[in-house]
Amino acid sequence: MKYKTLLLGTAAIFAVAGSARAADLAVAESVEYVKVCDAYGAGYFYIPGSDTCLKISGDIQFDAFYNSIGQSSGGNVIKSGSDAGSLGVNSTGGVTTGAASAEDDTNWWFRTRAEVELTAKSMTDWGMLTGFVNLRAEKERGGTLSMYTETAWAKIGGFKAGWDASTYDAGFLGAVDYATNFDHDQHQNQVQWSTTAGGWGFFIAAEDPNNNPSGITGSGGADPDVTSAGGSSSAGEWNGNWPDIVAAITGGGGPLHWKAAVGVTDTTVGTGWGTQLWGQWMQGGNSVTIQGAVSNGAGALYGANIQPNGYGSGTYWHVSGQVGFAITSAFTVFLEAGYQKTPGPSAWEAEAEGDWTVGKGAVLAADVYYLSKDLPANLGTSSTRVDLLFKRSFAQ
Repeated sequence: MKYKTLLLGTAAIFAVAGSARAADLAVAESVEYVKVCDAYGAGYFYIPGSDTCLKISGDIQFDAFYNSIGQSSGGNVIKSGSDAGSLGVNSTGGVTTGAASAEDDTNWWFRTRAEVELTAKSMTDWGMLTGFVNLRAEKERGGTLSMYTETAWAKIGGFKAGWDASTYDAGFLGAVDYATNFDHDQHQNQVQWSTTAGGWGFFIAAEDPNNNPSGITGSGGADPDVTSAGGSSSAGEWNGNWPDIVAAITGGGGPLHWKAAVGVTDTTVGTGWGTQLWGQWMQGGNSVTIQGAVSNGAGALYGANIQPNGYGSGTYWHVSGQVGFAITSAFTVFLEAGYQKTPGPSAWEAEAEGDWTVGKGAVLAADVYYLSKDLPANLGTSSTRVDLLFKRSFAQ
Protein backbone atom coordinates (compact mmCIF):
# COMPACT_ATOMS: atom_id res chain seq x y z
CA MET A 1 0.00 0.00 0.00
CA LYS A 2 2.84 2.34 0.83
CA TYR A 3 4.45 1.60 -2.55
CA LYS A 4 1.19 2.35 -4.39
CA THR A 5 0.82 5.65 -2.56
CA LEU A 6 4.43 6.58 -3.40
CA LEU A 7 3.96 5.83 -7.10
CA LEU A 8 0.73 7.83 -7.29
CA GLY A 9 2.40 10.78 -5.54
CA THR A 10 5.39 10.71 -7.90
CA ALA A 11 3.12 10.63 -10.95
CA ALA A 12 1.19 13.60 -9.62
CA ILE A 13 4.42 15.59 -9.18
CA PHE A 14 5.54 14.88 -12.76
CA ALA A 15 2.11 15.80 -14.07
CA VAL A 16 2.19 19.17 -12.29
CA ALA A 17 5.75 19.83 -13.51
CA GLY A 18 4.75 18.91 -17.07
CA SER A 19 1.81 21.28 -16.92
CA ALA A 20 4.11 24.08 -15.72
CA ARG A 21 6.51 23.52 -18.59
CA ALA A 22 3.65 23.48 -21.08
CA ALA A 23 2.42 26.76 -19.67
CA ASP A 24 5.91 28.27 -20.04
CA LEU A 25 6.13 27.14 -23.69
CA ALA A 26 2.73 28.60 -24.42
CA VAL A 27 3.81 32.11 -23.42
CA ALA A 28 7.40 32.01 -24.87
CA GLU A 29 8.01 34.30 -27.86
CA SER A 30 8.63 32.57 -31.18
CA VAL A 31 12.10 32.67 -32.71
CA GLU A 32 12.39 34.00 -36.29
CA TYR A 33 15.20 32.18 -38.03
CA VAL A 34 17.21 33.73 -40.87
CA LYS A 35 15.86 32.57 -44.21
CA VAL A 36 17.81 32.17 -47.43
CA CYS A 37 16.90 34.63 -50.20
CA ASP A 38 17.57 33.13 -53.63
CA ALA A 39 15.80 35.82 -55.67
CA TYR A 40 19.02 37.83 -56.25
CA GLY A 41 21.66 35.12 -56.46
CA ALA A 42 23.79 33.16 -54.01
CA GLY A 43 24.74 34.50 -50.60
CA TYR A 44 21.65 36.60 -49.82
CA PHE A 45 19.39 36.15 -46.78
CA TYR A 46 16.29 37.96 -45.57
CA ILE A 47 16.82 40.55 -42.85
CA PRO A 48 14.46 39.27 -40.10
CA GLY A 49 11.18 41.15 -40.05
CA SER A 50 11.61 42.66 -43.54
CA ASP A 51 11.44 41.80 -47.22
CA THR A 52 14.99 43.12 -47.80
CA CYS A 53 17.69 40.65 -48.78
CA LEU A 54 21.25 41.21 -47.55
CA LYS A 55 24.58 39.80 -48.73
CA ILE A 56 27.79 40.11 -46.70
CA SER A 57 31.10 39.64 -48.51
CA GLY A 58 34.64 40.99 -48.42
CA ASP A 59 38.29 40.03 -48.29
CA ILE A 60 41.54 40.20 -46.36
CA GLN A 61 44.66 41.03 -48.39
CA PHE A 62 48.35 41.12 -47.52
CA ASP A 63 50.92 42.71 -49.86
CA ALA A 64 54.72 42.80 -49.80
CA PHE A 65 55.91 45.70 -51.98
CA TYR A 66 59.24 46.71 -53.50
CA ASN A 67 59.81 49.94 -55.44
CA SER A 68 63.13 50.97 -56.97
CA ILE A 69 62.25 54.57 -55.98
CA GLY A 70 62.14 55.04 -52.20
CA GLN A 71 58.72 55.71 -50.75
CA SER A 72 57.92 57.75 -47.64
CA SER A 73 57.68 55.48 -44.61
CA GLY A 74 55.77 57.89 -42.38
CA GLY A 75 58.86 58.90 -40.37
CA ASN A 76 59.42 55.51 -38.73
CA VAL A 77 62.44 54.28 -40.73
CA ILE A 78 65.84 55.95 -40.45
CA LYS A 79 68.77 55.20 -42.78
CA SER A 80 71.61 57.11 -44.35
CA GLY A 81 70.56 59.67 -46.92
CA SER A 82 71.16 63.15 -48.28
CA ASP A 83 68.07 65.29 -47.66
CA ALA A 84 69.34 68.80 -46.92
CA GLY A 85 68.22 70.44 -43.68
CA SER A 86 66.96 67.31 -41.91
CA LEU A 87 68.37 65.61 -38.83
CA GLY A 88 69.94 62.17 -39.04
CA VAL A 89 72.47 59.77 -37.58
CA ASN A 90 75.88 59.18 -39.13
CA SER A 91 77.94 55.97 -39.15
CA THR A 92 79.40 56.68 -35.68
CA GLY A 93 76.02 57.37 -34.08
CA GLY A 94 76.34 61.16 -34.00
CA VAL A 95 73.50 63.51 -34.95
CA THR A 96 74.04 65.15 -38.35
CA THR A 97 72.32 67.71 -40.57
CA GLY A 98 72.46 68.66 -44.23
CA ALA A 99 74.10 66.42 -46.82
CA ALA A 100 75.05 63.74 -44.29
CA SER A 101 71.58 63.53 -42.73
CA ALA A 102 69.13 60.65 -42.83
CA GLU A 103 65.76 60.37 -44.53
CA ASP A 104 62.72 58.20 -43.89
CA ASP A 105 62.23 56.71 -47.36
CA THR A 106 62.27 52.96 -47.88
CA ASN A 107 62.28 50.71 -50.94
CA TRP A 108 60.17 47.88 -49.47
CA TRP A 109 57.20 47.65 -47.12
CA PHE A 110 54.21 45.51 -46.13
CA ARG A 111 50.52 46.32 -46.25
CA THR A 112 47.46 44.64 -44.70
CA ARG A 113 44.02 45.52 -46.04
CA ALA A 114 40.56 44.33 -44.98
CA GLU A 115 37.27 45.02 -46.75
CA VAL A 116 33.64 44.31 -45.84
CA GLU A 117 30.96 44.66 -48.52
CA LEU A 118 27.24 44.91 -47.75
CA THR A 119 24.63 44.62 -50.53
CA ALA A 120 20.92 45.08 -49.74
CA LYS A 121 18.18 44.43 -52.33
CA SER A 122 14.39 44.60 -52.41
CA MET A 123 11.66 45.21 -54.99
CA THR A 124 9.57 48.41 -55.25
CA ASP A 125 7.00 49.84 -57.64
CA TRP A 126 9.88 51.82 -59.18
CA GLY A 127 12.04 48.76 -59.76
CA MET A 128 14.89 47.14 -57.86
CA LEU A 129 16.07 49.04 -54.77
CA THR A 130 19.77 48.39 -54.06
CA GLY A 131 22.20 49.73 -51.49
CA PHE A 132 25.92 48.92 -51.56
CA VAL A 133 28.78 49.88 -49.25
CA ASN A 134 32.43 48.77 -49.23
CA LEU A 135 34.21 49.59 -45.95
CA ARG A 136 38.00 49.39 -46.07
CA ALA A 137 40.77 49.48 -43.46
CA GLU A 138 44.47 49.26 -44.25
CA LYS A 139 47.83 49.70 -42.59
CA GLU A 140 51.13 50.33 -44.37
CA ARG A 141 54.45 52.23 -44.13
CA GLY A 142 54.25 53.40 -40.53
CA GLY A 143 51.26 55.74 -40.66
CA THR A 144 48.04 55.45 -38.70
CA LEU A 145 45.48 52.80 -39.52
CA SER A 146 43.38 54.13 -42.42
CA MET A 147 39.66 53.39 -42.27
CA TYR A 148 37.42 54.76 -44.99
CA THR A 149 34.49 54.09 -47.30
CA GLU A 150 35.83 52.82 -50.61
CA THR A 151 32.41 52.75 -52.29
CA ALA A 152 28.86 53.63 -51.18
CA TRP A 153 25.77 54.13 -53.31
CA ALA A 154 22.02 53.63 -53.47
CA LYS A 155 20.06 52.76 -56.61
CA ILE A 156 16.38 52.49 -57.48
CA GLY A 157 15.43 51.39 -60.96
CA GLY A 158 17.86 53.12 -63.31
CA PHE A 159 18.75 55.97 -60.92
CA LYS A 160 21.92 55.71 -58.80
CA ALA A 161 23.53 58.23 -56.42
CA GLY A 162 26.64 57.99 -54.26
CA TRP A 163 30.42 57.48 -54.21
CA ASP A 164 31.53 55.12 -56.97
CA ALA A 165 34.00 54.64 -59.82
CA SER A 166 33.50 57.18 -62.58
CA THR A 167 31.04 56.20 -65.30
CA TYR A 168 33.93 56.95 -67.70
CA ASP A 169 36.20 54.19 -66.37
CA ALA A 170 36.83 50.58 -67.39
CA GLY A 171 39.42 48.09 -66.14
CA PHE A 172 41.76 45.13 -66.55
CA LEU A 173 41.78 41.61 -65.08
CA GLY A 174 43.96 40.13 -62.35
CA ALA A 175 44.22 40.06 -58.56
CA VAL A 176 46.50 43.13 -58.55
CA ASP A 177 44.21 46.12 -59.03
CA TYR A 178 46.48 48.61 -60.83
CA ALA A 179 47.21 47.23 -64.29
CA THR A 180 47.97 50.65 -65.82
CA ASN A 181 49.00 54.11 -64.57
CA PHE A 182 47.68 55.77 -67.71
CA ASP A 183 43.90 55.55 -67.38
CA HIS A 184 41.43 57.86 -65.58
CA ASP A 185 40.57 55.47 -62.69
CA GLN A 186 38.78 57.90 -60.33
CA HIS A 187 36.08 57.48 -57.69
CA GLN A 188 33.70 60.45 -57.58
CA ASN A 189 30.45 61.52 -55.93
CA GLN A 190 27.88 61.25 -58.70
CA VAL A 191 24.30 60.84 -59.81
CA GLN A 192 23.76 58.41 -62.67
CA TRP A 193 20.91 57.21 -64.82
CA SER A 194 21.20 53.97 -66.81
CA THR A 195 19.09 51.55 -68.81
CA THR A 196 19.63 48.33 -70.73
CA ALA A 197 17.96 46.99 -73.85
CA GLY A 198 18.83 43.84 -75.82
CA GLY A 199 22.40 43.53 -74.53
CA TRP A 200 23.07 47.28 -74.78
CA GLY A 201 23.65 49.55 -71.80
CA PHE A 202 23.27 53.34 -71.75
CA PHE A 203 24.66 55.52 -68.93
CA ILE A 204 24.79 59.26 -68.22
CA ALA A 205 26.15 60.83 -65.03
CA ALA A 206 26.92 64.14 -63.35
CA GLU A 207 30.14 63.78 -61.31
CA ASP A 208 31.76 66.08 -58.74
CA PRO A 209 35.04 67.55 -60.13
CA ASN A 210 36.13 68.41 -56.58
CA ASN A 211 36.99 64.71 -56.21
CA ASN A 212 39.58 64.92 -59.01
CA PRO A 213 43.23 65.05 -57.90
CA SER A 214 44.82 68.45 -57.29
CA GLY A 215 46.75 70.15 -60.10
CA ILE A 216 50.47 69.72 -60.66
CA THR A 217 52.50 71.99 -58.38
CA GLY A 218 55.65 72.07 -60.51
CA SER A 219 59.24 71.17 -59.65
CA GLY A 220 59.90 69.61 -56.27
CA GLY A 221 56.66 68.01 -55.16
CA ALA A 222 55.78 66.86 -51.66
CA ASP A 223 58.60 64.33 -51.40
CA PRO A 224 62.18 65.73 -51.44
CA ASP A 225 63.23 62.85 -53.66
CA VAL A 226 60.92 64.02 -56.46
CA THR A 227 63.50 66.24 -58.11
CA SER A 228 61.66 66.81 -61.37
CA ALA A 229 57.90 66.83 -61.01
CA GLY A 230 55.93 66.35 -64.19
CA GLY A 231 54.26 69.17 -66.01
CA SER A 232 54.15 72.90 -65.38
CA SER A 233 53.44 74.95 -62.27
CA SER A 234 50.78 76.73 -64.33
CA ALA A 235 48.80 73.52 -64.95
CA GLY A 236 45.04 73.88 -64.69
CA GLU A 237 42.60 73.15 -61.89
CA TRP A 238 38.90 72.35 -61.90
CA ASN A 239 36.59 75.36 -61.68
CA GLY A 240 33.66 73.52 -60.15
CA ASN A 241 31.19 75.89 -61.83
CA TRP A 242 29.31 72.85 -63.07
CA PRO A 243 29.74 69.09 -62.62
CA ASP A 244 31.60 66.78 -64.96
CA ILE A 245 29.21 65.21 -67.48
CA VAL A 246 29.98 61.64 -68.50
CA ALA A 247 28.13 59.33 -70.89
CA ALA A 248 28.86 55.70 -71.80
CA ILE A 249 27.50 52.90 -73.98
CA THR A 250 28.19 49.21 -73.34
CA GLY A 251 27.47 46.20 -75.51
CA GLY A 252 28.54 42.76 -76.58
CA GLY A 253 27.53 39.16 -76.18
CA GLY A 254 29.06 35.77 -75.50
CA PRO A 255 32.81 36.12 -74.87
CA LEU A 256 33.08 39.72 -76.20
CA HIS A 257 32.15 42.93 -74.33
CA TRP A 258 32.94 46.58 -75.00
CA LYS A 259 32.42 50.09 -73.62
CA ALA A 260 32.68 53.55 -75.17
CA ALA A 261 32.71 56.63 -72.91
CA VAL A 262 33.03 60.41 -73.21
CA GLY A 263 33.58 62.98 -70.46
CA VAL A 264 33.42 66.80 -70.30
CA THR A 265 34.83 68.92 -67.46
CA ASP A 266 35.18 72.62 -66.56
CA THR A 267 38.74 73.78 -65.76
CA THR A 268 40.72 76.98 -65.31
CA VAL A 269 42.34 76.38 -68.71
CA GLY A 270 39.08 75.84 -70.59
CA THR A 271 36.54 73.11 -71.21
CA GLY A 272 38.13 69.68 -71.08
CA TRP A 273 36.91 66.64 -72.94
CA GLY A 274 38.06 63.08 -73.44
CA THR A 275 36.82 59.85 -74.95
CA GLN A 276 37.73 56.24 -74.30
CA LEU A 277 37.14 52.87 -75.96
CA TRP A 278 37.52 49.58 -74.07
CA GLY A 279 37.00 46.01 -75.25
CA GLN A 280 37.42 42.59 -73.66
CA TRP A 281 37.27 38.98 -74.91
CA MET A 282 37.18 36.12 -72.39
CA GLN A 283 36.87 32.39 -73.01
CA GLY A 284 38.06 29.34 -71.12
CA GLY A 285 40.14 31.40 -68.68
CA ASN A 286 41.99 33.16 -71.53
CA SER A 287 41.41 36.85 -72.20
CA VAL A 288 42.37 39.88 -74.28
CA THR A 289 41.66 43.43 -73.05
CA ILE A 290 42.42 46.67 -74.91
CA GLN A 291 41.88 50.28 -73.89
CA GLY A 292 42.59 53.60 -75.60
CA ALA A 293 41.74 57.20 -74.71
CA VAL A 294 42.33 60.66 -76.17
CA SER A 295 41.63 64.18 -74.87
CA ASN A 296 42.45 67.85 -75.23
CA GLY A 297 44.78 69.62 -72.80
CA ALA A 298 42.06 70.72 -70.37
CA GLY A 299 40.74 67.15 -70.32
CA ALA A 300 44.17 65.54 -69.91
CA LEU A 301 42.96 63.47 -66.95
CA TYR A 302 40.51 61.67 -69.26
CA GLY A 303 43.13 60.97 -71.92
CA ALA A 304 46.33 60.24 -70.00
CA ASN A 305 45.74 60.51 -66.21
CA ILE A 306 47.43 63.93 -66.07
CA GLN A 307 46.00 67.13 -64.58
CA PRO A 308 44.61 69.80 -66.98
CA ASN A 309 47.26 71.22 -69.34
CA GLY A 310 50.05 69.55 -67.35
CA TYR A 311 52.28 69.85 -70.44
CA GLY A 312 50.45 72.69 -72.14
CA SER A 313 47.58 72.71 -74.59
CA GLY A 314 47.41 69.97 -77.19
CA THR A 315 46.44 66.33 -77.43
CA TYR A 316 46.92 63.79 -74.62
CA TRP A 317 46.37 60.10 -75.25
CA HIS A 318 47.22 56.59 -74.14
CA VAL A 319 46.72 53.01 -75.29
CA SER A 320 47.07 49.87 -73.14
CA GLY A 321 46.53 46.17 -73.72
CA GLN A 322 46.51 42.98 -71.64
CA VAL A 323 46.44 39.28 -72.49
CA GLY A 324 45.65 36.50 -70.03
CA PHE A 325 46.69 32.86 -70.42
CA ALA A 326 45.12 30.11 -68.31
CA ILE A 327 48.08 27.74 -67.84
CA THR A 328 45.91 25.47 -65.66
CA SER A 329 42.46 25.84 -64.12
CA ALA A 330 44.14 27.34 -61.05
CA PHE A 331 47.04 29.35 -62.54
CA THR A 332 46.74 32.33 -64.92
CA VAL A 333 49.42 34.64 -66.33
CA PHE A 334 48.65 38.23 -67.40
CA LEU A 335 50.92 40.37 -69.61
CA GLU A 336 50.20 44.12 -70.04
CA ALA A 337 51.85 46.99 -71.95
CA GLY A 338 50.93 50.62 -72.53
CA TYR A 339 52.08 53.89 -74.06
CA GLN A 340 51.25 57.44 -72.92
CA LYS A 341 51.76 60.66 -74.94
CA THR A 342 51.50 64.36 -74.08
CA PRO A 343 52.38 67.51 -76.10
CA GLY A 344 55.75 67.16 -74.37
CA PRO A 345 57.20 63.90 -73.03
CA SER A 346 55.91 60.37 -73.42
CA ALA A 347 56.12 57.22 -71.28
CA TRP A 348 55.63 53.49 -71.59
CA GLU A 349 54.92 50.66 -69.19
CA ALA A 350 55.10 46.87 -69.04
CA GLU A 351 53.73 44.40 -66.51
CA ALA A 352 53.69 40.66 -65.84
CA GLU A 353 51.43 39.02 -63.24
CA GLY A 354 50.83 35.45 -62.15
CA ASP A 355 47.71 34.47 -60.17
CA TRP A 356 47.49 31.10 -58.41
CA THR A 357 44.17 30.06 -56.88
CA VAL A 358 45.14 27.88 -53.91
CA GLY A 359 41.59 27.30 -52.67
CA LYS A 360 38.07 28.61 -53.03
CA GLY A 361 38.32 32.34 -52.35
CA ALA A 362 42.11 32.25 -51.81
CA VAL A 363 44.72 33.50 -54.29
CA LEU A 364 48.48 34.05 -54.32
CA ALA A 365 49.78 36.57 -56.87
CA ALA A 366 53.11 38.00 -58.00
CA ASP A 367 53.30 41.18 -60.09
CA VAL A 368 56.25 43.04 -61.67
CA TYR A 369 55.62 46.48 -63.19
CA TYR A 370 58.03 48.79 -65.06
CA LEU A 371 57.37 52.50 -65.79
CA SER A 372 59.74 54.51 -67.98
CA LYS A 373 58.62 57.92 -66.58
CA ASP A 374 56.04 58.99 -64.03
CA LEU A 375 54.61 61.90 -66.03
CA PRO A 376 52.25 63.21 -63.30
CA ALA A 377 55.00 63.28 -60.65
CA ASN A 378 58.62 62.40 -61.48
CA LEU A 379 60.40 62.64 -64.83
CA GLY A 380 63.83 62.00 -63.36
CA THR A 381 64.03 58.24 -63.54
CA SER A 382 62.30 55.01 -64.42
CA SER A 383 60.86 52.77 -61.71
CA THR A 384 60.30 49.08 -61.09
CA ARG A 385 57.60 47.88 -58.71
CA VAL A 386 57.10 44.36 -57.32
CA ASP A 387 53.99 43.20 -55.45
CA LEU A 388 53.61 39.80 -53.74
CA LEU A 389 49.99 39.32 -52.69
CA PHE A 390 47.91 36.88 -50.65
CA LYS A 391 44.15 37.44 -50.66
CA ARG A 392 41.30 35.60 -48.93
CA SER A 393 37.82 36.48 -50.19
CA PHE A 394 34.53 35.29 -48.73
CA ALA A 395 30.92 35.06 -49.95
CA GLN A 396 31.74 36.29 -53.45
